[in-house]
Amino acid sequence: MHPKVRQAISDLLGLSAEASGYRWIAVLSDKSPEPVIYPPEDQEKIEPYLQEKQALIGPSADIPASPGATILVEETGPEQLAAEDPTPAFLAAIGLFDSSGKRQGSLIALDAFPKSLNEKQQQAVARIARLTERHIEAGALEDLNQRLETQNSQVALLSEVARQINNGVVITDENGLITWINRGFEKISGYRRLELIGKTPGSMLQGEQTDPDSIAYMRGQLAKREPFTVEVINYRSTGTPYWIRIQCQPLEAGTRVQKGFIAIQTDINAEKANQEKFEHLAYFDPLTNLPNRRLIRKRLEDSMEVSAKSGCFGAVMLSDLDDFKNINDTLGHRSGDDLLVEISNRFAEVLGDRMALARLGGDEFLVVLNTRHADRNSAINEVTATARELLKAAIEPTEALHSARPVSTSIGIVLYKDTSCPISEIMRMADIAMYDAKNKGKNSYSLFDDIMQKHLLEEQSLAVELNAALSLDDEIVPWFQPKVDQNGLWVGFEALARWEHPHLGLLSPDRFIDLAEKNNLMIQLGDQILRHSCHRMNQWRQEFGIIDWTVSVNISQSQLGMRDFPEKVQRILSESRLPAGALVLEITESVVAENILHSIRQMEQLTAIGVRFSLDDFGTGYSSLSYLRELPIDELKIDRSFIESLLHDEEGPAIVKAILSLAHGLKLSVVAEGIEERDQWQALQTMGCECFQGYFFSRPQPSEQIQQALAQGTHQLKP
Repeated sequence: MHPKVRQAISDLLGLSAEASGYRWIAVLSDKSPEPVIYPPEDQEKIEPYLQEKQALIGPSADIPASPGATILVEETGPEQLAAEDPTPAFLAAIGLFDSSGKRQGSLIALDAFPKSLNEKQQQAVARIARLTERHIEAGALEDLNQRLETQNSQVALLSEVARQINNGVVITDENGLITWINRGFEKISGYRRLELIGKTPGSMLQGEQTDPDSIAYMRGQLAKREPFTVEVINYRSTGTPYWIRIQCQPLEAGTRVQKGFIAIQTDINAEKANQEKFEHLAYFDPLTNLPNRRLIRKRLEDSMEVSAKSGCFGAVMLSDLDDFKNINDTLGHRSGDDLLVEISNRFAEVLGDRMALARLGGDEFLVVLNTRHADRNSAINEVTATARELLKAAIEPTEALHSARPVSTSIGIVLYKDTSCPISEIMRMADIAMYDAKNKGKNSYSLFDDIMQKHLLEEQSLAVELNAALSLDDEIVPWFQPKVDQNGLWVGFEALARWEHPHLGLLSPDRFIDLAEKNNLMIQLGDQILRHSCHRMNQWRQEFGIIDWTVSVNISQSQLGMRDFPEKVQRILSESRLPAGALVLEITESVVAENILHSIRQMEQLTAIGVRFSLDDFGTGYSSLSYLRELPIDELKIDRSFIESLLHDEEGPAIVKAILSLAHGLKLSVVAEGIEERDQWQALQTMGCECFQGYFFSRPQPSEQIQQALAQGTHQLKP
C-alpha cells in the first residue's frame, strides 16, 4: 500500500473510532499484507489477532458492504472485563469495494465486549468506509502508475543500451523479416537500418563462404522456435567476409513485444585470427614457415594409407645439414637462421606441391612423398633422383655464409608400402640411414637396408638389456684409468663406464652411451657410475692413505640439467663418506652449452661444498674460450687430438703451449689425456703440464686390479 494512502486511512480510522465508540479500528487490504490499525500504538497487539481470525475477516469471508451485526469472537469472562489491558473479543466487519464492485478489503471494528451501533453511528462508519475505499483505489492507481513509470524507464534504458552496445542486435518478426537493428549491427555489417528493414538477415548477409550446414541448422532451430548459437562467416555490405557469432532467442508476444526473434551478433574476426595464429604456431615452424614435426607426422600417416590403398611405395627422406653447428659458432645464429630459411626455400622449389616438406627442428628437414611405382627398384630410382636434387640444392653457394664454404647435407631414406610399421620406427630407420650417409663422408644419401635393419634390431635388443642391466647394479660398473704427475706417480683416477655383458662380454662406452641417451637411461646410468666411484674411492683412501688423490667422473647433460642434481651428489657423498674435495666432475662444452646460466647455477651449488669441475675435451669447440671465465671450473683437460699432433704437426706444440699458458693465467690446473708415447709425455713435461693420462701409463682397469696395484705399491713405479 502506498505510504500516503496508508497515512490517510490511518487518519480516517481515528475518526471512525470516535464515531463508533469501538476501542480499535483496522483496515485490511486484500493486496497488502500489513493492516492499518488505530490506535497505532496497539499495532503489535492487534495485528497477530487479526491474522488468527482470517477465516472470519479475510478475502474469502462474506462481509457485507454496510455495518452489520457484531460478531462474538471470544466469550468475555469476569477477568477480561476487569483487566487493565483488555484484548479483543468482539468485532464488526464492513466490506470495502472499488468502483467496479470488486472487493478491496474490509474495515474491522474491535472491542473487548459487545457494542451495538445506533443508526447515526452506523451511517458515520459507512461514510468512513466509503472514503477508505476511495483512498485504497487511489493508492492502487498510484502504485500502478509508479510501476508503469519504472517499466517505461527500464524499457527506455534497455532500448538505449541495445542501440549503443558494440554487439549487433537484430529483431525480426515471426516470418524472419527484420523489424529493428541497433547501431552495433550497422557498424558490423556496413548496412543502414533502412536497407535491412523488411528483409531476411540471410538474404543480405550470407555468401559463398557461409557454411551450408550452419545455415541448415539455423533454419531448423528457427522453424522449431528454439534458441541457438553458431559461428559463421557473414558478408559486409562491401562484400568482405567476416566471422560472426550469432546468439538467437525466440520472442513471445506480450504487451509491448510482437512474436518473432532477437539475435545478438558478435564480431569474432580478431578472435578467429588469433585462433588461426595459434593453430599455425602449433603446426608450422616459425622460422621457415614449413610444417613442423606435429603436422608432418599427420601427413606421413596419410601417405602410408595412400600407399596401402594404391600398392605404390611411399618414402621419407631425413635431411641433416653437415657441420651446421660450425656456422652458428663462427658466423652466429643469425647467419645460421638465414641459411635454414634459404635451404628450406630451395628444398621446397625442388619438391613442388607433390611432396610434403617439414622442418623437424635444428637443421633437420623431413620429406614425405608417394612414388608412382609398385616395383621397389623403380620406387628407389624415383626417390634417389629426388635425393640427388636436394643434395645439389643444399650445397649451392649462398650469401648467408659470406665467404665460408657452402654447407652440404646428408639424407637418410626409408621406403614403406603400408601402415604396418609404426611412425616412430620409420623415423628411427631414417635417422640410422642418415647417420650412415654422414659416416660415408657426408653430402650423400643412404637407403635403409637389411643390414641396417639387422643393426636396428640388435640395438633394440641391446636397449632392453641395458635397461635390465641398470636395475641389477653390478653389470655396469666403473673401470679406473690412473692419472699421473710429472714423476709418473699416480695421483688419482678417471672413472669410465664399462658393461660386463653376460653374453657379449665387456662392452666399452661407445657401444651403449648413445643407446642410453636415446632411451632416456643416461641419468640412471650416470648416477650409478657416480655412486660406485665415490664408494670405491673412499674405500681406497681409507685403506691406503691416499687422502690427496681424486676421482674424476663424467656427467651428462641430462644429469646436470636435473634440478635436484646438486642434492643428489651431496647425498651420494654423504652415503659414501667421500670428502667433496676428492670428487672431480668432468663436463664437456656441449653439456653446459644447452643452458649456460642453469649449468653455472648447478655447478656453483656443488663448488660451494668443495666439489671440483674439469672441462673435458678443451679446444675442440668454438666457444670454449668464452666459457672459461664464466664457468666455475678448476681444471682443463687437453683433448687427445692435440696430443696426437704434438710431435707430427708444426702447429701442434704452439697450440698446446697456448692452452697451457691460458690455463695457468686463469689459475687452472691442466691434464693432458691420450698420451701413448714417452716422447709426448716428455714434451708436455717440458712445456709445464702437471698431470697426465693415457695408455702409456695405464689402460682403464677394473677396481680389482687397481686394488691389487695399490696393495702391492706398483703405482709408485715410473713407467
